[in-house]
Amino acid sequence: EDIMQTFMVSDEARYHIGNIMAEESGCDVIVDLPCGYVPRGLATTAKGRTFYGLDLPAVVEELEPAIRQLASDKQNELMHFCPVDATNYESLKAALEGSTGKICIIMDGLLGYFNQPELDAVCDNIRKLLSEHGGVWITGDKYSGSLLEANTYQALTGKDGTMLAEMMIKGGGKVADIPDKRSSFVDGTVEEVKQYFSDHGFDIKETSYAEKLPELPSQKDSPETLEKLRDLYKDIKLWTISVKQGAD
Repeated sequence: EDIMQTFMVSDEARYHIGNIMAEESGCDVIVDLPCGYVPRGLATTAKGRTFYGLDLPAVVEELEPAIRQLASDKQNELMHFCPVDATNYESLKAALEGSTGKICIIMDGLLGYFNQPELDAVCDNIRKLLSEHGGVWITGDKYSGSLLEANTYQALTGKDGTMLAEMMIKGGGKVADIPDKRSSFVDGTVEEVKQYFSDHGFDIKETSYAEKLPELPSQKDSPETLEKLRDLYKDIKLWTISVKQGAD
């Protein structure tokens, strides 16, 4: 039960913080890659912004009709869903064809699944998209897996979350059929990964989860737990990534 609640609260925090970061980016177009099964399209279009939900075909086929049923006519006009291959630039370019304004790419839980050539391709592709459209790329992927779950578990239970983090790393790799060592993003230290992004033409600005954590609906009757989360989320960072001047 504690572990189930940990996953629920972690996902809730990730979703709401992602929405806040997207809104504060000032971009006109929010690109959710991967969009998964969360209703970010509804939250984005409710504020009058254009939304692109990009994911594997099977996910898009399931999510799009469900979300569109809940959206108003105006929201549906602002909402787009497209199946993509993030390692293929032409796929991403085609998905965003016709979009106007700067883009904010929200990426939550994707980068750890790529091998090195795939990771290199994704980074190059996103740099090209940002160079073309303007905007930023926001991700907490270096922090938002096992560390987020471990710290959330500690805040909710008062117990050390290290074992949960280790379980997630091993179990997640098996479920996704990922070797223990996959890419420099997974294996590298935070500083090494920052250097990797710099080498690929990006600048990084850090924001902690603690800075952006809102009142969570699930914790409305537990303000003390919310404060514990805020304290333990200080070490969990989101990166707002932009293209270096002259990089492309």
